[in-house]
Amino acid sequence: MCDFEQSEISAVRQVFPHATITRCVFHLGNALYKHIQALPGLSARYRNNNNDKNLLRSLQALAFVPINEVYTFMCILMDVLMGPPADEVLELLKYFVLTYIGPSYVVAHPEILPGDDEEATYGDGCDGWLRAWINHEQIAHRDALFPIQLWNLSERLHIGLSRTNN
Repeated sequence: MCDFEQSEISAVRQVFPHATITRCVFHLGNALYKHIQALPGLSARYRNNNNDKNLLRSLQALAFVPINEVYTFMCILMDVLMGPPADEVLELLKYFVLTYIGPSYVVAHPEILPGDDEEATYGDGCDGWLRAWINHEQIAHRDALFPIQLWNLSERLHIGLSRTNN
């Protein structure tokens, strides 16, 4: 288990090519917090609205969701979070996808369809926006800097391993 540093990962892979590398959930939360603080409108929502704070912190909790459900849950969270300042929410979404999900993963994931309950949030709004953005930017081939398999801890917890190195 290591921090979110590309140099550490490269070094571990060279010395221990068969090792399973996972990231520390503390450092995932730290990186997300720093990014939120760099967006003034979202930072204000984080400070002043407990519901928004919990939603934003829930992005870190995606580390505990089964890998095949992470993208859907992220889309649901982002759909619920959408609101003023929408441009900053979209900036956070782009950052999270480029860094932790990967445009190639989004494109390969089945499209999220709206459900029958109009009052419920299914994540289809976020999914549709992301697919359009990825297509417009022509980045469907890009992988995440830190793919889900590196930071997701659901399997580690299932077999009783630690979730952090702190």
